[in-house]
Amino acid sequence: MGNPHTPYEAELLCAGAKPVAIMSPHDIDSTLQTKIDSGMIVKVGEEKFTKTYRIYHTPLVKEEAVKISRILEDYMNSKIEPGAEDVNKLVKFYKLSELDETAKDWAQILHSRMSVMKTALYERYKSPNMIAVLEGTIPSLEPLRIDEGMPMNDELEQAVKRGQLGASDFQTHDLVQVYAQSSKTAEGKELFARYYEVGVENYPPLDDYDSHKRIAQLLGFTDNDFAWFAGTRYQNPITKKIMFSTENIRKWARKEYLLSNVQNELSNR
Repeated sequence: MGNPHTPYEAELLCAGAKPVAIMSPHDIDSTLQTKIDSGMIVKVGEEKFTKTYRIYHTPLVKEEAVKISRILEDYMNSKIEPGAEDVNKLVKFYKLSELDETAKDWAQILHSRMSVMKTALYERYKSPNMIAVLEGTIPSLEPLRIDEGMPMNDELEQAVKRGQLGASDFQTHDLVQVYAQSSKTAEGKELFARYYEVGVENYPPLDDYDSHKRIAQLLGFTDNDFAWFAGTRYQNPITKKIMFSTENIRKWARKEYLLSNVQNELSNR
């Protein structure tokens, strides 16, 4: 359902408001690097992994879809903004400017649409765009993860097998690192072990539910955060709609709350 601290992990970690964080090297800004160099924040582990994405599309746009998949593969691996010509291709292919959005926001808009589809897959319903591409009223879908264990839509896969839809795949290769406050390195090592299942045998065994709950605790999430992620609370359709629509403002408010708590603790010492 998303990380309640994204995209503020680095800021919260630097301020001491977050004990442990899972981050990409691209997330390390100059302030965080200074904290790492000083020893205040410690890298406790890193792991490389590959993600596979699929663009479902109608046969008519096969050539375009292949080009788009290559552009997105390069961008998602390098984190370097595509050139103006490639951005225009992306905007045109996915009609990213239809709702008065500007081309410079293409990545954020695309990510938002990908999140909507991912949520639909987890909730086991078809999003409007999934229905539209199956009916042929739109030419393609935004990229979807298809790795083992990820939710998939059988109708889309069957449409590919019948030749009704095509599929253009690409992969991203990520290096993810776990950082911790210098006073929380034990927690950081436990998080790395449990999250990536590397050395997890050195910790008390937990079932899947309790393991996920422990990971959430190590990351500084609240019990309410975990209940939302695990689907044990806030599942009323109206409540869920409100939660999704207010996600960004809630993340900002959480960040401000955590930072104010740190400032209050320092002033009371």
